[in-house]
Formats: sequence, structure tokens, C-alpha cells
Amino acid sequence: MSTAADTENAATTVPDSPHSVFRYDRFMQFVHWITFLFLTATFAAAWLIRYTDTREQVIGLLQLHRSLGLTTLCVTAGRLMWRFVARIPPLPQDLPRLQRLAARTNEYALYALLLLQPSLGFLHSNAAGKPVVVYFLGAIPSLLAPDRALARQLFMAHDFVAKLLLGLIALHVVAALFHHFIRSDDVLRTMLPRRRLPSTGAASSETLPPTRKAARFRVIGDV
Repeated sequence: MSTAADTENAATTVPDSPHSVFRYDRFMQFVHWITFLFLTATFAAAWLIRYTDTREQVIGLLQLHRSLGLTTLCVTAGRLMWRFVARIPPLPQDLPRLQRLAARTNEYALYALLLLQPSLGFLHSNAAGKPVVVYFLGAIPSLLAPDRALARQLFMAHDFVAKLLLGLIALHVVAALFHHFIRSDDVLRTMLPRRRLPSTGAASSETLPPTRKAARFRVIGDV
């Protein structure tokens, strides 16, 4: 039975040209960056609560925080389902085995925490007896009866996983920059949109080979 590692090892080396990089498909790229935006907004909403002046502002930011978290949960679930059928770019063939293992472990851990963190937050709100109103449109039915002791435990778990998630995201960013600027490979480019190729129209005199330039000028001089 073949594995993902076998597929990666069997992949051919991609050319160095930025236009020939084997990239994630457009859906995976879109979901990756929209997840980043949702996460940034989710953490920002939670962080801004400490600077509020009224109870209404606190409730509004909390509901926004919960809505963004649940959206991230749904987006991640859809991303995982698509990943099972999408073509995944292989890691560089010369990447040491330990770094290859670390890369995939970090990736799967991020997926797990992106699912776990919003779930813990939702269950904490249930146990605390607080409604979860998605984007101020309507409340989601509670799955747990109010329980103060359980609510405290879920909040502690939610807070711990948030710190762990931030640490893994930081490691993910550092690794991407390491691949791009230190190793100079295509790992970061696989998650970036493909740039348009330059126009193949009529070439200017600056782009013509020297012999063609000289011939062109001779013709102009003869006229």
C-alpha cells in the first residue's frame, strides 16, 4: 500500500522557475489564507475585550469571537475533506527526514487544534450558560447543561490550546520563511498564487539578441 511519503519520494523534481512550481490548487490556497484572516480576527476580538468600556461592547466582541471561531471550525473541516482528494505538493526531495517528519507533524497538529479550539470555546459557552449567537443572527442550540465546574475546566483548556495554537502558527511561519530565504526552495511558493507570465508579444529592441539588434539598426540606417 502506498503512503503519502512514498508519493512525495516518487515525485519528480520540479524546475526552479517560479512559473513551473507544483502548487496547491486555488481552493486550498484560498482556504489557507482565509483561515489566517479568520484566526487573526478571532484572536483580535478576544484581545480587544480588555479595552472595552461597557457590557454591551464586551458581549458584542464575545459573540464576534465565537462566530469567527465557529467559522474557522467549519472552514477547517471543509479544507480537510478537500485535502483527501486534492493533489498535495511534495516536500523537497533533499529535505532531511527529521525535518520532513516535523513539517507533517506540525501540519496535522495545526489541523487538530483548529478543530479543537473552537469546539472547546463552544462547549465552554454552553457549560457557562451563555448563548452562542452566530454573527448576531441566531443562537445555536446548547449541547451541555450549565455547569460551573465544567465551564472552568473547559475555559482553562480553551486558554491552553489557544497558546499552543499560537506557538504552532509561529513555528509554521518561521519554517516557511526558513524554506524561502535560507533553503531557497519552493515550499512557500506552493501556497502562493501563480504569477502571470510576461507578455509574449513583439519584442522590444532591449530584449532582442545582439545580432538581431545589429541587423535591425542596419536596416534602419539603410532606409
